Amino acid sequence: MAFALSGAVMQAVIQLMLKSMSAGDSTATLVVWNLLLTVPLALLLALPVWTMPDAGQLGLLALQGVLGAACMALMTHAFSLADASIIAPLDFLRLPLVALLAYAFFAEIARPATLIGGALICLAALIASRASGRAREKQRRAEKQGRTAALTAGKRS
Repeated sequence: MAFALSGAVMQAVIQLMLKSMSAGDSTATLVVWNLLLTVPLALLLALPVWTMPDAGQLGLLALQGVLGAACMALMTHAFSLADASIIAPLDFLRLPLVALLAYAFFAEIARPATLIGGALICLAALIASRASGRAREKQRRAEKQGRTAALTAGKRS
């Protein structure tokens, strides 16, 4: 449990760092730097316990690497486009998605608490999405009113 909690805290810190870094760097730059820094570190940690994977395992590892890099790129780009308060709840959709995929691939049945938590996460993501849409619409209306007021004031002069 301590490992999972530590991982969650680190993920939150990483997401906030990505949000601030995405203002000045492109998504591709951030993903490449992430890979260049984490792969050697992971290699150092893996070396003491390394056993050579077979061909099937190598294929799965390669797929995991591609999906991980794609996930990093998508999340980094999302953080560059929207507030972290909007993106983070969407990231939490992993819980219900993992539960569904675990059932589909491994016949694992989620506990009721996981299902309830997944439903709450989906609800929170929906609420955050709707709130973001309303805020954008309110901002558009205010900008439109500002332009209209400026045009009206310009015609009076």
